Amino acid sequence: MITTKFIAIYFLSLSTILELINCDNNSNSNVVTFSPYKNKSVSNVTTIGLEPRPKRQSTNGTCSLTPMSTEGPYYLKDVLERRDITDGKPGIPLNLTINVMDSVNSCKGLPGLRVDIWHCDALGVYSGVGSLSGRGGRRSGFRSTITTSISPVDRFLRGYQISDSIGQVNFQTIVPGWYPGRPIHIHFEIYLSSGKLLHVGQLYFDELLSTSLETIKPYSDNQSKRVPNNVDRIFSTTSGHKTIITLTGEMTSGMNSQCGIGLDLRATVPIQLVGGFNGGGGGRGFGRRG
Repeated sequence: MITTKFIAIYFLSLSTILELINCDNNSNSNVVTFSPYKNKSVSNVTTIGLEPRPKRQSTNGTCSLTPMSTEGPYYLKDVLERRDITDGKPGIPLNLTINVMDSVNSCKGLPGLRVDIWHCDALGVYSGVGSLSGRGGRRSGFRSTITTSISPVDRFLRGYQISDSIGQVNFQTIVPGWYPGRPIHIHFEIYLSSGKLLHVGQLYFDELLSTSLETIKPYSDNQSKRVPNNVDRIFSTTSGHKTIITLTGEMTSGMNSQCGIGLDLRATVPIQLVGGFNGGGGGRGFGRRG
C-alpha cells in the first residue's frame, strides 16, 4: 500500500518541544519532509474516531508571543462546545491539539480559556455561509462566485473547547481545503472566562502539503484558485510563517499536530483584526455578534 508520511523531529529535548509548541518552522531542527501522494484517493476520510489525546508535554521554559491575525468575515458566535467538529465532512483526518500558554510567565499552561476554531471544507465552503466570491476557477482565471446550498444553521467544521488544567484543547477535524484568494488555513480565537476576546489568529499549512492536495480527492474537486502562503497578503503581514503547523502521520489514516499559542493576558485585540466584512465588535466577548 502506498502511503504518505510526514516525518518530524519528536520530543528529544526541551528546545525541540518549545519549537514544536510555538508553531515556528524556521529552525532546521523542525523540518517536515513530505512525499507527494499523487493521483490517489483517500478512502477512509468520512469519519474520524476519537483517538486518545497526545501525551502531554511539559511547557516550562521560554516561549514567544504568538502573532495575531485577522478574524476574517466568516466568524459565527453560536457554535457548539465539542471535540469532533467534522459532522461527516470528507477530507484527510486531522487530530489538532492546541496548548495555550502564558508567554510572560514561563510558558505556564492556561486553564479555563475558551478556544474557538473554524475553517472551510475540502471544497472551500464555510458552514453557515451561502456563497463565497473571488478568483475562482483554477483553470479559467476569471472572477467567479461559489454558490452553495449550505443551510444558515449548519455549523460543520466549527466548535470550541475550554482549556483543561494544563491549558490544552483537542479537536478532531479534517485538513481544510481552500477558497478564492487565500491559502489553506484554520481560524482560531481565544477568550478569557469573562468573555473578553484575548487573541485572534490563523494556523497555516506547509506549501508542499497544500500543493499535493490538489491531486487527492475530495480536494481535487475544488476548482478555486489557491493562493500560496508567500503570496497571501495576510500571511505576509501577520508573520504567518510563525504559525505554520507541523504535521505527523499518514494521509490515509490521519494526520496529527500539536501546536502552542503564546499569550499575553494583558493584551487587547486591535479592532481592525475583528471587523471582517460583517462589522466591528472587538473585545465584546462570546456574544459580540452573529
